[in-house]
Amino acid sequence: MASADMDPETAALIAAMQAEDAEYAAAYGGGGGGGGGYGGGFGDSDSDSSDYSGRSRKKSKKKKGKAGSSSGRRAPAKSTPKIVDEEGVERTASGRKKRKDAGGQMRQKPRAWTEEEEKKFLEALDMYGRDWHKCAEHMQTRESKAFTSHAQKHFIKLCLQGKPLPAKVAESGEGYTLSGKPLDPNSAAALAYGFKPDTQLTEGLAGVLSGGDANPGEGTSDAAAAAAAAAPAPAPAPAPVKPTKEKKRKAPEKQTAPPEPVEPTEYAKNRPKRENAGRKGYENMTSESLDLTRPRTFASIGKKAPYTVRISPRALLTMDAHAHCCTNEVIGYLGGMWDDENKELIVARAFPAKSISDTGTSCEMDPESEVAIKEAMEELGLCVVAWYHSHPIFKPIPSSKDIDNHNNIENLFSDENPVFATIVSPYDISLEAPTSAVNHFCLGKNVSKAGDGQMPMVVESTEMSWADCANVKPAGQAAMLGPPSIEELAEELAAVSDMYVSHPRRARLLEMWRPFCNLDVASKSTSGPPLTKLGKMRRSLAARLPDAEDAKAANLDAKYGDEVLETMFAHMQKTWKEDLGYA
Repeated sequence: MASADMDPETAALIAAMQAEDAEYAAAYGGGGGGGGGYGGGFGDSDSDSSDYSGRSRKKSKKKKGKAGSSSGRRAPAKSTPKIVDEEGVERTASGRKKRKDAGGQMRQKPRAWTEEEEKKFLEALDMYGRDWHKCAEHMQTRESKAFTSHAQKHFIKLCLQGKPLPAKVAESGEGYTLSGKPLDPNSAAALAYGFKPDTQLTEGLAGVLSGGDANPGEGTSDAAAAAAAAAPAPAPAPAPVKPTKEKKRKAPEKQTAPPEPVEPTEYAKNRPKRENAGRKGYENMTSESLDLTRPRTFASIGKKAPYTVRISPRALLTMDAHAHCCTNEVIGYLGGMWDDENKELIVARAFPAKSISDTGTSCEMDPESEVAIKEAMEELGLCVVAWYHSHPIFKPIPSSKDIDNHNNIENLFSDENPVFATIVSPYDISLEAPTSAVNHFCLGKNVSKAGDGQMPMVVESTEMSWADCANVKPAGQAAMLGPPSIEELAEELAAVSDMYVSHPRRARLLEMWRPFCNLDVASKSTSGPPLTKLGKMRRSLAARLPDAEDAKAANLDAKYGDEVLETMFAHMQKTWKEDLGYA
């Protein structure tokens, strides 16, 4: 419509709208689209752009000047009077709802979240999950964009620590992202807020993908098969080139010095040899041999186990925490009681010891630590019923060195009661779940054919529940097995972590353990979020602590387990001087 054909009311309305556009242009540097004042932050950046990137605004094309204007520029518009409707909503002259950023208002500087806001933030997630608009309305002091940015940081923090998502959030997706999709641990956001690559994991998975020995002693593991199945297909080999006859004889190549040997990787140094399942492997072995031998059951040789074992969750918890603290092998004793009448060993406590070895495949107990442990056991009325050590990154199958050591320990302690051995495997990437694998063995002395006295035999054990320990009848057992207070148990676990404050092989808890949580061996598939070593440790220890039902049966607080872990990890964060995300 030509300007001459416009009625006065239409012309006035168009003039008012043009004046509004001029105000926005002046407020944001003359640009019509406007990225000004909306710089992207952590919450708006991730590998999944649909989850984190804000909406892009199309840049408006510059309008041509009116006919008869020499410069083509619009004259500065006059400010329009403030118009408020009956509901108190500010409107423009044309009747549209006025934008909040109109009038030259710039974006406010970021401000820290207050304690009250953090409380409302958690309440909003529990009530509304991923309904960000309702969450922002519940907050009242934060807009939805600020809420989602804070939520993504919070989800990554939960993932790092191995904590589950709030139940309402998990209903719309179990991934630790705004959309519920799986979190990529290598994304910029994940790396910026705590995730760190683990060279040992990278090397281990590289060995799996190249068809190497994925898990020593077991051949290619199921974790290797799952990773290989998920890997992209290799690039096709180049087409062969037909050889051509050389017209001239080539000059002999210069002899170059052989390359210097490459320093073995940490994974290669810690990798034991392949499992030896037969007796012949023991004929000429030295104590330094790392060949693994899977223990046999007593039933397989037609014999009955000489004794049974019951082990308390407190002992398992302390052993597991000890194994997670260091990438070297750790060592300690298990204290308990021997019931000669029922031929039963009852394990009450674990006593971590210092090790004087400096490798990932051997351990030797510090003599001073050993003396202190024996004195502590005597004060509690306990005896040595087992010793334990860890296999940090491979399966809990005894090596010939382990068998040699156990033979010596049996000769030292088995005059009054039997003694068995325990192996804990915390960081084996072929575990089906984050809970550490724990195996027990003894030696088949006087129970099998001649010459098999050094054969490791399976010790079958029963893991007691916290309710079982709380309801033990004999007074002596009740005093040792009864659940401790939250403070006492947290202090016991904190003392274990204090042993490794300045240890050179202390576990780097923010490194990746593996890029998934669970491994389904049957289907060779993986599931769950990526886990750091911290997340793996928390999940494994949580499995040793009472759940709500067990806590109720043991007359413990429903949050007993959570309180113990929060206290322990907060202590580790302070003493290890590493930001683990705990208050």
